[in-house]
Amino acid sequence: MQSLAAFILLPMGVGIFIYRDLATYILFGKQWSEASLVVGVTCLSLVLLVIFSYFASEVYRSKGKPVISIISQMIFLAVMVPTCLLTVEKGFNVYVIASSISQMSLVIVSFLFLKFYFKMPIKPIFLNII
Repeated sequence: MQSLAAFILLPMGVGIFIYRDLATYILFGKQWSEASLVVGVTCLSLVLLVIFSYFASEVYRSKGKPVISIISQMIFLAVMVPTCLLTVEKGFNVYVIASSISQMSLVIVSFLFLKFYFKMPIKPIFLNII
């Protein structure tokens, strides 16, 4: 299922990121042209989040440990909130990029839980995506 999701979502996310101006124009109209960075970066980061972190959350629940999902999300919030607070005054573009990058912390935390808590190898996950 993860491979199928990656097969569909990765090209969509990368395509929207590359053609973010056109995607913003189609979705929101001409008056929203300045939001193209938000649309592109958000789509790209959310695609990676869905492919890696959301499926890891399913593993936690299927193994009978849903509390691990809560813990990983709390760690994510511990990264996301300070990142947002520190970058909001530096400008909107910096904020958007920093918050999208900080979303990758959830992917890293998910991999760490999968590898060390559930003893799952990470390499097959990447091979499955490729």
